[in-house]
Amino acid sequence: MLRYISNLAAEPTLQIFKMSKTEEEILFIPYTHIKEAPKINAISMTKLMQAFNFWLKIPKDKFQIIKEISELTNTGCFMLDELQNLGEPRKAIGMHQADSIASTINAANYAGCNALEKCLELDHSKAGSIYIEQMMQFYRGQGSEIYWRDNYVCPTEEEYKKMCIRKKGSNYQIAVQLMQLFSSNTCDFTKLTDILAQFFQIYEDYVLLCTKEQVWGGNCFEEGTFSFPIIHAIRGHPGDNQIVNILKQKPKGNEMKLYIKTLLEKFGSFEYTKQEILRLRDEIEEEMRKFDENPYMIQLIESVISELDKVLYNDNDREEDKMLLKPLLHYHQISHARSKTMPKLFRSFNYWLKVPEEKLSKILNIIEPMYNGFVMVDDIYDDSVTRSGVPVMHSIYGVAHTVNSLNYTMANTLEKFLDLEEPRIIEPYIKYSLEMHSGNGMEIYWRDNFICPTEKEYLDVICPKTSSAILFGVKVMQLFSNYTENLDTLVILLGQICQIQNDFSSLQLNKQVKVKTFCEDIGEGKFSFPIIHAIQSHPDDNEIMDILKQRTTNNDLKKYCVSLLEKYGSFAYTLQTMDRLKNEIFREVCRLGGNPYFEEVMKHVLDIIGVEG
Repeated sequence: MLRYISNLAAEPTLQIFKMSKTEEEILFIPYTHIKEAPKINAISMTKLMQAFNFWLKIPKDKFQIIKEISELTNTGCFMLDELQNLGEPRKAIGMHQADSIASTINAANYAGCNALEKCLELDHSKAGSIYIEQMMQFYRGQGSEIYWRDNYVCPTEEEYKKMCIRKKGSNYQIAVQLMQLFSSNTCDFTKLTDILAQFFQIYEDYVLLCTKEQVWGGNCFEEGTFSFPIIHAIRGHPGDNQIVNILKQKPKGNEMKLYIKTLLEKFGSFEYTKQEILRLRDEIEEEMRKFDENPYMIQLIESVISELDKVLYNDNDREEDKMLLKPLLHYHQISHARSKTMPKLFRSFNYWLKVPEEKLSKILNIIEPMYNGFVMVDDIYDDSVTRSGVPVMHSIYGVAHTVNSLNYTMANTLEKFLDLEEPRIIEPYIKYSLEMHSGNGMEIYWRDNFICPTEKEYLDVICPKTSSAILFGVKVMQLFSNYTENLDTLVILLGQICQIQNDFSSLQLNKQVKVKTFCEDIGEGKFSFPIIHAIQSHPDDNEIMDILKQRTTNNDLKKYCVSLLEKYGSFAYTLQTMDRLKNEIFREVCRLGGNPYFEEVMKHVLDIIGVEG
């Protein structure tokens, strides 16, 4: 059969029967229904294909055909997945309830035939066999899942992961293997697609059982399916049959569903699942090191990870917190490149510190909103209009709401740190909070009183604002580590280069001229690093100081100020300073014994900064 399918593309006389548009629309009614309905998918296949195409670089016409094959296959498989749930429609979709089981089965099979027909359009002898082989894997995976559910057999974690690879991974393999037929890239992506299948399926399990909307309004637990958190709870407590007994009942009442959720929380199954997702993320990153760095794939994975802590809800305070933290949650969604680099930076320090993954994840999840809060309060103090081209939060929610959100976040952060059961955390928390506020205070004082600080004052007072968040995170990690080497020097240097870069980039006309508020530091009257150099090196020239006093919004005047900075060699001096700091950073890393992960993150930081690594 496979040999026959493989040879179809070579038959020039083969005629494919084409139905009329009206008949086609009728046959595809269930397909169209489910395609347009909301679904819990961690990622779209199109985005995943685009990420793989960064490596494969196939022609656009072939990519479009394979995209259509993938869409037909995924939607058809989702329809079959619905039907396996004993005719119980998902409340959010209700697809085969609306269209009948018969028409849904027919539409799913018809979609599969259309996908196979599209394989012939690729005009490659192996395309058909790839499709058939992977669809057989899908049916094997789905068959296992149905057997476990119908016979109340709880699989092991390894059995479940194997099912994920077959059922979800088969769809990934269809796309990747078909794309590779038209690529010069011969790398083996099988292991990567296997890990991705586990990663995204377990994340979807986590979302399905954690979110209030799914527990209350969806078909959560009604199917009796053994998802990853449920498997952990049952396997981890073999003497407790409560969950299995409830699953057998296919519960529809919210009270029973919430009781299962309570058991999963009690047994630590949500936290365990979350840690498994993070572990799989690390596996993906490790496997990706075999290939060229792929920013699209990295972005896809990080977009899922960034959502983890937003998922789990608490019935008593979730809605209130959501309202109180709205500015911070909004900022988290659009946060700039450096804030997205922070988790990777801390993980690179863990090469030395070796903090257990479970503890490290908790620390990073607490630090992220704290860091975002620092950035947002900076925007208020500077009276900024935008950050990275996006309106600042206090311009959307007002200063009062934003400040309250920040203060609530800081108190909530401290509470979560205390939950780590390490009382020594209080000391560095207070120390670096004071340092941050001290730096902000002095910067405001100098700006509002038109006092230009020296370069030393700038490095001693302003740069610690940036390094304090990093240094605090590292100090907290060290409380759970046996590593005793002092990392302060490295972090301080890192804070200096990041702060100076921020000053430098905000004054670059070629980067800012298209932004409404370009050269914002000049309009704010801020004494940034290049400006300090210009004023201190030319004490008799008051032009720059006079421009800063005006808090100008005139772009021509800002451009003139920039021309003075160029004339006085302030930009060249700033680049020299960053290059010196870069060399000092790498010397310090070498002194500490080297760290390939830190060096990799630093290359990314230096790319953002614009300093050649």
